[in-house]
Amino acid sequence: ALFFAIRGQAAWAGLAVGLATAFHIIVGGWACLALFASMALNRRFFTLRQLLTFLLATGPFILPVVLAMGLFHLGAPAGADTARMDKIYVLFAMPHCCDPARFMSPTRWPPTIAVLTLTPLLIFFWPERRAARILSGFIAVLVGLFCIGIGAWQREMFWLLKLYPFQLAKSLPLLFFFVFCVAYLRPSRPQQRLATIAWVLALAIGVWQIDRKNMTATLIEWPEQFITEFQAFTSRGVRTRGNQKLYRWIRENTPRDSVFITPLITEFWASAERAQVVSFGHPPLNHHILDWEERLIALNRSQAFSKRGFRIRESFEENENSLDVSQLLSIQERYGATHYLTTRQRKDLEPSLLFAAGSYHVYDVGSLKRRLSQHTECGG
Repeated sequence: ALFFAIRGQAAWAGLAVGLATAFHIIVGGWACLALFASMALNRRFFTLRQLLTFLLATGPFILPVVLAMGLFHLGAPAGADTARMDKIYVLFAMPHCCDPARFMSPTRWPPTIAVLTLTPLLIFFWPERRAARILSGFIAVLVGLFCIGIGAWQREMFWLLKLYPFQLAKSLPLLFFFVFCVAYLRPSRPQQRLATIAWVLALAIGVWQIDRKNMTATLIEWPEQFITEFQAFTSRGVRTRGNQKLYRWIRENTPRDSVFITPLITEFWASAERAQVVSFGHPPLNHHILDWEERLIALNRSQAFSKRGFRIRESFEENENSLDVSQLLSIQERYGATHYLTTRQRKDLEPSLLFAAGSYHVYDVGSLKRRLSQHTECGG
């Protein structure tokens, strides 16, 4: 889309960014907004008719996705719970993309700020005015949107954070490197010494960003990694023999309508083919996320969380492994739990043990209620 934009082909730019938005409404949507804003700010190169052409070209791709996602996210929420839905979404459901605290460590801020500040200035020195202004405008708008997102984070505006892909922040240097490559694809090459230095500097920074995680070694190891991942996929996502044995036993020895209390295992539903009291793979993104949070707290022994997202894993698994009989029966009554999966052997639940493989143990929740009733009758 950027390449078409700097060539003045508004219709093709709209089609390209519209297709990107159809693939990912959040990422593509912000890119579409940034590109349109850059074109609108550079009215010297784009007429009103071209801007309208751009919008008409994106419409067939964007409108159906926007309407579908709007219905999916809203899902008839109860008025006062809307703000709580957004907060749960940001802090627990999708923290990897919309909570800066999830990934923006102090060491990442200096290079991010440097790139956000210097890149628009370096691009502006590009000798061809159309490319320089459109690309620098695009980057400047992205930087502005990023700053708005940071402000929303500080103000806890979760409704906006819910729609902002902060996960892309660490990828911005590579995006800007790509923008320089787009500029270089133009027929004219940089003739001014300053522009040449700027482009060489950008190229060096881009290569460093790509290779700082030892990209060469990664490419060499990639075939082996691909085979490993493919084998895991064809084995129903199983990563260890213990898991494979566990999932096979569950599929073959438990009713298909069983509901499991489980630790934080993202592939459980796909591998064991059984429901969970709390789904960790894909939490609901509509008003059902309120019930999801309540279930999460129930498995945490009704204790509030002090951390966010997957950072709750350590304390959550400790509490999930320590659920007592009364808590298990309460979860059974509220959510229909039939089985209890732990990564710790429970001596107090030994009579209800159904299966053990490696560090995993499966207990029958239904038998706990029967045992408790028998114990009460005997005590009476």
